[in-house]
Amino acid sequence: MPVIVTLLSDFGSGSPYPAQMKAILASWCEAVLIDITHDVPRHDVRAGAYLLAAVAR
Repeated sequence: MPVIVTLLSDFGSGSPYPAQMKAILASWCEAVLIDITHDVPRHDVRAGAYLLAAVAR
């Protein structure tokens, strides 16, 4: 069974950082990378937790 890594951040969808994270993860292991979102409001931990809980169900 492949390793699944989900990505959720406040970087913004227009930012280069999500692609950089994915490149580093891809160089470390063969994992399936799934973007949840990169548009969490900046520094809003509660919004991030809500989104993570919503997709984990």
